[in-house]
Amino acid sequence: MEIRMKKSEKIDNLQSEITALHKQLAMHHDHERILAAMFSNLRGMYYRCLPDSQWTMKIISDGVKDLTGYRSEELIDNTVVSFRDLIHAADREMVNKEINKAIKKGHSYTLEYRIIAGNNTVKWVWEKGQLVLNEDDNTAYLEGFITDITDRKLATEKVARNEAMFRNLIENSIDAVYLMDENGKMIDVNSVACSMLNRSYNELISLSIDDIDPNYPSKAFKHFWSKKPEGETLLFETVHVSKDGTRIPVEVNGIAFTFDGKKYLYGVARNLTERKKAQHALVESEKKYRTLFDSMNQGVVFQDHDGTILEANKAAQEILGLPVALVQGKTIPEISWRIVREDGSAMQVTDHPVMETYRTGEALHNIVIGIDSPITHEMIWLRMDTSPIFTEGNPAPDKVFSVFSDITKQKKAEEQLYLMNETLEKRVEERTSELLALNKELEAFAYTISHDLRAPLRAINGFTRILCEEYHGMMDAEGKHLCEVILGNTLKMARLIDDLLAFSRLGRSEMIMTPVDQNQIITQVYRELTTGTPDPNVVFTLDTLPVVNGDYTMLKQVWTNLIDNSLKFTSLCSQRSIHIFCTRDKEELTFHIRDNGAGFDMKYAAKLFGVFQRLHNEQDYPGTGVGLAIVQRIIQRLGGRIWAEGEVNKGSTFHFVLRNPGLS
Repeated sequence: MEIRMKKSEKIDNLQSEITALHKQLAMHHDHERILAAMFSNLRGMYYRCLPDSQWTMKIISDGVKDLTGYRSEELIDNTVVSFRDLIHAADREMVNKEINKAIKKGHSYTLEYRIIAGNNTVKWVWEKGQLVLNEDDNTAYLEGFITDITDRKLATEKVARNEAMFRNLIENSIDAVYLMDENGKMIDVNSVACSMLNRSYNELISLSIDDIDPNYPSKAFKHFWSKKPEGETLLFETVHVSKDGTRIPVEVNGIAFTFDGKKYLYGVARNLTERKKAQHALVESEKKYRTLFDSMNQGVVFQDHDGTILEANKAAQEILGLPVALVQGKTIPEISWRIVREDGSAMQVTDHPVMETYRTGEALHNIVIGIDSPITHEMIWLRMDTSPIFTEGNPAPDKVFSVFSDITKQKKAEEQLYLMNETLEKRVEERTSELLALNKELEAFAYTISHDLRAPLRAINGFTRILCEEYHGMMDAEGKHLCEVILGNTLKMARLIDDLLAFSRLGRSEMIMTPVDQNQIITQVYRELTTGTPDPNVVFTLDTLPVVNGDYTMLKQVWTNLIDNSLKFTSLCSQRSIHIFCTRDKEELTFHIRDNGAGFDMKYAAKLFGVFQRLHNEQDYPGTGVGLAIVQRIIQRLGGRIWAEGEVNKGSTFHFVLRNPGLS
């Protein structure tokens, strides 16, 4: 009986346990239905997976289809694809690292990464997961929830890009940028503002408008902007004060706007320091220009493209005899000016230098025109320069300014000079004719005199020789001496006549210009003058001289007379020295002959080249006094000049220059 009771109790207990298990199972199914219903209504997927390398899925909610494009049965047990393969290749290492770190520490994990959905669409997902441990406290599963955050992520990135773009925009602005609240408290500034006000970023955002703008303290600032319509841009000038107290003029371009129910001001402040300096410099420059413009002695006129006079200075008004009020805004035809060219012929308005500069775009210089004044009716002569003024991008001149001088007096003087020159030319022609006739008469006279003098000289010389030869024994010593004196003077007179004839012929003889080797001429002349046997007491030095263009005969005569002169005036020296050389200056050659002879006093240098002029005793240094005059005449005919330097008993140097010698 007792045994039956115990069996009955066990059966009752077992039935109770079975009933309880059924209830628990029913509750478990209810929980699963509730969870399934809950997960199916969430945007995302619930999962349970193994902690292996492929994250092998064991349980996945229905949201996996919308999230990945795959059905749950395609992912469970990696039937079609593993969840690892859906993770973006660039993010796999990060996901593995973070989950493994959580497994080691026994923590939950939160991740953001990208997956590649079934249609190759890249999506950003957020995952929250935790560990499911077994009886041994080892990780049996990972379970969690994954949802699509692509829209939020893109929006966040867009906001970040916009913020970066805005920051880049204000940081790259050349002007100071401020962002303030409605009370003028600084919220944000750029680096230009920091630099301009000589403050750090943190310093500036701790300040308000009171600290930088004395013209707009916070109360005035708020009152000022409270009356302005939102979104309206305002431009005004004020002053900002830097950290060291420097007052900086600025131009502020500001706009008020509302964000999250609060009013803000965005302002861009341009530093006007350089502009103010430039404006001041422009004002000063304008003053200087105006002073110069009105104080110029020359007339200055500005005209536009059709010749309308825009502006004229005081000198222009005085020269033209017209006040600016009568000419300003008018063209040349409207002023009734009659214009003539330099030769007196009429000039059309279209040919006026100003209009020509407009047509060609080129400046004109030294143009002479005459203007018949409509007031005085007198001709005013002007020398004019014109210059075009271009505006950028326009190939044609926009304006022309002309500068002119009154040359009326000069023009009248030129006319008088022209008349005087005409009269003078006639007188010169007449005098030239008279001189030519007189020269011919003088030449004829010189020839006649020399010819007529030669006959009596020959007679005197002949009869004197007869006396000396036939009556030599009948004459005493005095008579013989007198005969010798007569013969010597007749020879001297003959040489003088020859020199005079040679001097007179120099003006008539034709020059034949050829290359002349002066070294050859000088060597030949020296040999002829020393009869081929040079005096051993004479040191004759000849430097190498260049070949020149000249008349051979005339140059030979020059060197003959000069060398003969040096030989003569060194004849009383125990050791005689003659040096001939040449120096070069730019394109000019100067020839020199220097000796150590008798020399001369420089105060008589002007007499050296005169006919019959002598500075020394004839007994010691015989001659006719014509040789140097001949040299000067030849050098002048060759277009050159000659001069001498000397000192008594210390020698002399003769210099001459030839014009266009043809250097070689």
